Amino acid sequence: MKRKNTTNLISFLPAVLLAVMIFCFSAQPSTDSSDLSKTVTAELLRAASGAFGLHLQAFQIAAFVAKYEHLVRKAAHFTEYLVFALALSHGFARNGIDGRKRFFLTVLVIFLYAGSDEIHQLYVPGRSGQFRDVCIDTAGGAAGSLLCVLHSRRIRRRSRKTIRQSHD
Repeated sequence: MKRKNTTNLISFLPAVLLAVMIFCFSAQPSTDSSDLSKTVTAELLRAASGAFGLHLQAFQIAAFVAKYEHLVRKAAHFTEYLVFALALSHGFARNGIDGRKRFFLTVLVIFLYAGSDEIHQLYVPGRSGQFRDVCIDTAGGAAGSLLCVLHSRRIRRRSRKTIRQSHD
């Protein structure tokens, strides 16, 4: 019995690691966080430019970063919490929690963690806690949780179909 409990706890390890990663990003002073997101945005744009043969000049990339960096930051919020929700939902599923209960429990944990993260940012130089970010984070978490529930339903339907076909 002890081994099963350990396995159940280990199933949450990816979610815990993502929570630590989010905490570390939130602990960065605003200038460091802004510099990092601008660098990541520029590098992604350079990669896309090369992949699609756009041949953008440095000044064009800088202009794009200046104009869209805020949007990219908010998309990053959404995405990191979507991935966090995938990890949480997996942990709950491995512990026998499925369906609507899994969806709502995942979204609740995401909402509470996002709220605590914004409170944490109140104590970081140059940062502020924003309820808007909690909403963006929770929306990302809800999207991730919904993806997991829909994927589980699809697997169950395929499984039932396979069983019916094998009985025919």
